[in-house]
Amino acid sequence: MNGPARPIAVIGPDSPIGLTVVRELGEHGLPVLALGKSPDSLSRASRHATMFETIDGPLAQCLPGIVARHDPLAVLAISEHHHVELAQLKGRLGNTRVLCPDPDKLAVVLDKRRTLDIAQGLGIDIPQS
Repeated sequence: MNGPARPIAVIGPDSPIGLTVVRELGEHGLPVLALGKSPDSLSRASRHATMFETIDGPLAQCLPGIVARHDPLAVLAISEHHHVELAQLKGRLGNTRVLCPDPDKLAVVLDKRRTLDIAQGLGIDIPQS
């Protein structure tokens, strides 16, 4: 055995959706580092959150230190604004995998007009309003 498994870091476990992600990972036997916006985060009391830390600023400022302390296998975000921040950190967190699209691909997905134009160009019916 090579020691304890590296955790999966979940940014935004404060919502019911975030709590569900933490539970799913934990139920599959993965250790979870829950990174919430306050000590009152829903996931803090979850038995599936093996570790908890608050993030109190932009991810570019706080996440590198958290990664250095906990060496997570991967990091993922729940909310759109955290995805945007996290995408900018791809390739900058050592051997921790950042589970989100590259910034340019994420920008397309988040731009509804652009997404609809691409779909229409591919022959997919799109809503007219």
